[in-house]
Amino acid sequence: MKRYIASDFHNGNDVSDYDRTMGFLDLVDDDADEFLILGDWMELLWSNMTILTTVVPYRHITQKIRDIASKKPTRIVIGNHDWNVGLFASLIEPAEVVQPFAEDGVYFCHGHNNLLLEL
Repeated sequence: MKRYIASDFHNGNDVSDYDRTMGFLDLVDDDADEFLILGDWMELLWSNMTILTTVVPYRHITQKIRDIASKKPTRIVIGNHDWNVGLFASLIEPAEVVQPFAEDGVYFCHGHNNLLLEL
């Protein structure tokens, strides 16, 4: 199984690299069996869900993630710049918003957690 893992797209921030992000998401769409986003895929500190779902180019990234999630399991771990994404889960369905989790001996979290765990 191919599991693609990424973080820190900061979609909604002017400094986010739209072309590179879309290129990566195209690769995920074509090749991944599962997609994990480990926080900060959205920039909710400086943006909002209206911008992320209506304004070009941000809405294209949001829609691409929704498209991917409609074809393969997609989980989004909350980060420090999208800590309130759970409030908007219906806007990014079928992607699933989850808390940090352990699976197959690996702990999946956003870097701001800085937790040391024994698995």
